[in-house]
Amino acid sequence: MVTYFTTVLGNGEICPISEMVGRRRVRAIDPRSREGKKLLRSGQVTIQVRDGRCFSGMPVMEIFDRLVADVHREAVDPSTDPRAREELGRLGETLSVQRADYS
Repeated sequence: MVTYFTTVLGNGEICPISEMVGRRRVRAIDPRSREGKKLLRSGQVTIQVRDGRCFSGMPVMEIFDRLVADVHREAVDPSTDPRAREELGRLGETLSVQRADYS
């Protein structure tokens, strides 16, 4: 059975997609290639994000939407360090730009 796995880094960059047969990695697929984008849009790729959560069966745009919403919630949370809010705002913008690359 063929499965696909990748990681989204904290800055929103998507690592190469690993095509797996069982536990063996067959090849790496560039996420920005036509094939990579098609796989990511289809929801066939299990995607691990910065906090360790894994999403499976979801198109990459929905995952980015969740990440942007999470960052926004953290930025407006009163318990968030004021110095971190500006950085979180920039991260939200970066994630939105990365999302646009796959829509």
